[in-house]
Amino acid sequence: MGDRCHHAVFSNALYLPDNRFQEGWLPLGCLEEERIALLRLKHSLNYPNGTSLPSWIEADAHCCSWQRIACSSSTGRVTELHLLGVRNEEPGDWYLNASLFLPFQQLNTLSLYRNRIAGWVEKKGGFELSRLSNLEILDLGFNRFDNSSSNLSTLWLGNITTYGNSFQSLGSFPNLTRLDLSYNNFRGRKLGDDEHSLQSLGEALPSLKNLSLQELNGTVSYTGFLDLKNLEYLDLSYSTLNNSIFQTIEMMTSLKTLKLKDCNLNGQIPTTQDMSNNDLSGFLPPCLANLTSLQQLDLFSNHLKIPVSLSPLYNLSKLKSFDGSSNEIYIEENDHNLNPKFQLEFLSLKGYGQGAGAFSKFLYHQANLQYMDLTNIQMKGEFPNWLIENNTYLQELYLENCSLSGPFLLPKNSHVNLSILSISMNHFQGQIPSEIGARLAGLKVLFMSDNGFNGSIPFSLGNISSLQVLDLSNNSLQGQIPRWIGNISSLKFLDLSENNFSGRLPRRFDTFSNLRYVYLSRNKLQGPITMAFYDSFEIFALDLSHNNLTGTIPEWIDKLSNLGFLLLSYNNLEGEIPIQLSRLDQLVLIDLSHNHLSGNILSWMIPTHNYPVESTYFDFLAISQQSFEFTTKNFDRTNSTNIFEVKGNRELGSFLQQTGWRNPTSTY
Repeated sequence: MGDRCHHAVFSNALYLPDNRFQEGWLPLGCLEEERIALLRLKHSLNYPNGTSLPSWIEADAHCCSWQRIACSSSTGRVTELHLLGVRNEEPGDWYLNASLFLPFQQLNTLSLYRNRIAGWVEKKGGFELSRLSNLEILDLGFNRFDNSSSNLSTLWLGNITTYGNSFQSLGSFPNLTRLDLSYNNFRGRKLGDDEHSLQSLGEALPSLKNLSLQELNGTVSYTGFLDLKNLEYLDLSYSTLNNSIFQTIEMMTSLKTLKLKDCNLNGQIPTTQDMSNNDLSGFLPPCLANLTSLQQLDLFSNHLKIPVSLSPLYNLSKLKSFDGSSNEIYIEENDHNLNPKFQLEFLSLKGYGQGAGAFSKFLYHQANLQYMDLTNIQMKGEFPNWLIENNTYLQELYLENCSLSGPFLLPKNSHVNLSILSISMNHFQGQIPSEIGARLAGLKVLFMSDNGFNGSIPFSLGNISSLQVLDLSNNSLQGQIPRWIGNISSLKFLDLSENNFSGRLPRRFDTFSNLRYVYLSRNKLQGPITMAFYDSFEIFALDLSHNNLTGTIPEWIDKLSNLGFLLLSYNNLEGEIPIQLSRLDQLVLIDLSHNHLSGNILSWMIPTHNYPVESTYFDFLAISQQSFEFTTKNFDRTNSTNIFEVKGNRELGSFLQQTGWRNPTSTY
């Protein structure tokens, strides 16, 4: 996790393997003093006979073309050194001589990530770096410093075993505004002393604005935070915190973003010492109302009790983002009539099937929402079309399993910004409105599964040129599957399973179709497969099982060269098994059982490649020479669903991330 978070925080400090990719710039013959300094640095890194940095050759005068180096296009001076994990660690710890970097006077980025650095060479420590006036980013993460210029503004010291009040040495960085100390284990100088004070942080870094302490281990006193008067961002996620943190943050009047994800906050949460016995156990602490500069509050996955009205936060006029998901979300008996001072852009209260009531009144006064997730909160009532009408910037709306009922109500006017709408697992009835494609013309993802919708698929859905995911499964839809549904060029995921569709398959999906996942199982489809998917080259999963299909398996099946899953069971297919199936080398699962197929079990149908790890979720394919079944053992609806969830999830999840779908909450 350290690697992932490190690179996520510092995308501009990632390893650049070679600076020759820069257009319009040829490597300069770098300054001789810097070339010599680089060779000395290589010698020091490799102790001295390592094999790292093979492009750093003494006979090569063009050191700006060496790997892991970036130079100025105008001066030829070294500006970036990306030395992530280059050192030969066999000799053991390395004590860093900071003076090795002094020849690089234009150096602005230095990464020494994961090089088993144990500390500084005596009198050649971090203070030497203060002489590099252009240094802005220093990455010493995943080393073993026990203590650590100028213009340095960003410092990442993640996953470093740190002892005592070593942060006093950070006083060498008076202009530091961003500090990441995540994934550390702070310990005292004395063996067994886990109490560590961060007081030296406030003393050493008066300009600090951004502080990350994710996954903080050990018992920590937060008194040092009180001196961080300019702190605007504080992330203590995944740490083991005690409730004194709320006494501390109450004083941080400049704080704009507070993240306390998965911190196991529970029990009594006092606001001040004289309110410690007021039965505030577990509730959202009222002291948060004092943080009037707060713009983002993230309390994801704790044990707090949060009212869906957010009434304790009404005084936070600058609040734009609130994430209270995976806490105990409850609905108050008397919802507040007061208008909150904030206008939220992001709201997530995804719960565990909690609450029972109407939509909170404060939502009627929000006009800037871009993202809202109330999944599993039992709001009841009709679909809140007023929410879409009032929030013209709304892009993502998740209302799965909210006990909503009645008809699905469209906004009165067209809403072009809504790209993701998920209303699965509710109790909607009636037809899908015929104007849905015109009113919600910007949709990319539409989940309407597990409801009571009936009638046909509205023609207007075919006019949504951006639609990529359409799930109408497990409803009571009927009629034929419209021909135009395969003509939506952007459509990649289609699930119409468990409905009452009848008639033949569409004659032929469009040549330009990008469909990857097609689930049409458990309907009343009839007739042959014919040429329906002849040009669907991209299909990865095709499920036509549990229908009344007839005829043979088409010989053109091998044209679906990307096919990983093919389910044709429980139909009336007949004839020989086509040899063309042997050419589907990406096939992971095939189920042809419960048909009238014939032919010998061919050797090519026995799996020869390794199954992915996910194969543990279902029984392996069984083969019977008596009646030709190449299927899963005890293959039923539950197993089928699990297979597609598990096997298809990685590709679908990757695709949904590309579309910007940040918060999938359905079974996919």
